[in-house]
Amino acid sequence: MSQAVAFGHTHYNKKSAFNSRNGTFGTGPDLHGISGCGLWYTDPMHLISGTVKPKLTAIMTDWPVKDRSVIIGTRIDVITGIIKKYLEVDFPESQIVRVH
Repeated sequence: MSQAVAFGHTHYNKKSAFNSRNGTFGTGPDLHGISGCGLWYTDPMHLISGTVKPKLTAIMTDWPVKDRSVIIGTRIDVITGIIKKYLEVDFPESQIVRVH
């Protein structure tokens, strides 16, 4: 498994974060203490239509001091692959990564 596949990053614009409680965009939170939290993806078209279907994509690991517009995490496929292999939990086979 290569690092490029196992770890990823995404852009975070604190000044334009979506608030799912009231369906608006506004200033988002500081992300101190995010390690271990889920990183969820929501299709922007779903936000417009009101049919929000978030997907867990990664477990967050860092919010770099040098660039607060980036969030770093480990892909959820890596986490579920390790759990599947070592704890023998029956997760579906990943189409993205393979844990050796």
